[in-house]
Amino acid sequence: AAAAGVSTAFGAPLGGVLFSLEEVSSIFPAKTLLRSFTAAVSAALMLSVIRGSSQGLTLFSVQYDKPVQSIELVFFALMGVAGGLIGAGFNKVNVAWSSIR
Repeated sequence: AAAAGVSTAFGAPLGGVLFSLEEVSSIFPAKTLLRSFTAAVSAALMLSVIRGSSQGLTLFSVQYDKPVQSIELVFFALMGVAGGLIGAGFNKVNVAWSSIR
């Protein structure tokens, strides 16, 4: 059910299955994987049939009216570097903390 819901909301059947595999279930046999993938694809296709093909595969859409400014890319790159450094620092502290325990 979670796979079908994520599939319908974001138009990504495989993403829905991976989400349910990672977050929802601790035991996920191959039989259940196939069933959840079938449910996710069916939900995405039914949404497409109900809403019509002109509106796309997702429940929402975004219209980009303005072009991207070059300076924005610099800030996005800086945010990516900061996120990477913070993540690396977190992993280092986590490994050190785990070795103490």
